[in-house]
Amino acid sequence: MPTEVISLSRLLSEAGRLCPGITDALLVDADGVLIETVRLDDSGVDPDEVAVEGLAAAVAVSRFSAASRLGTPSESLITGEHGVSVIRRVEGADAVVILRAGEDVLAGRVRFAARIIAGRLAPHLAG
Repeated sequence: MPTEVISLSRLLSEAGRLCPGITDALLVDADGVLIETVRLDDSGVDPDEVAVEGLAAAVAVSRFSAASRLGTPSESLITGEHGVSVIRRVEGADAVVILRAGEDVLAGRVRFAARIIAGRLAPHLAG
């Protein structure tokens, strides 16, 4: 029985449907290499720089979580005066999803979209 092949960019694009206002959706591997990126609006950010710095942030959060005995973190939320970013670990894969949205988007909606997208990506990246 044939299975439908879904592109990673199509899965990342769903973030915009789940949370209007998301400007960028990135999939980054454990080395900080950008696997896939989807620009949903012109945010002006450099996806390669966001990939490297986003992974560095995820590593720092992992170290903090270990020191605090919180266990493996599943998500990091960064809010700033110009918007919100969520870094979400993809279960079963050495990868993270990074979503960025403008300042008018609620952080909880971006978190929700990140959780859904990471869950949908997991079966395609597990290995």
